[in-house]
Amino acid sequence: MNAVKQLGLDLHAPVTPLYYAFWDIGAFYSPSGKDARKILGPALFCDDLGYGEDDIADIGALAVGEVWESPDFGPYHTVRRIR
Repeated sequence: MNAVKQLGLDLHAPVTPLYYAFWDIGAFYSPSGKDARKILGPALFCDDLGYGEDDIADIGALAVGEVWESPDFGPYHTVRRIR
């Protein structure tokens, strides 16, 4: 249940969106020294983590398979909706 809460998943929604997010080591610090690739729920795209209103709206509007590219970082930070 903690993972459900952290991902911002709604257990009562017919389908909760999931996203595959990518951060390139060329633009973002990584303690592992590798690109970061994570599967995330919608709650992780928020103002507290540096996403603006337009970013949040654009990511939320993605259809399955569509990709959002950061207006600030371009291909160094992308989000693909996977569900």
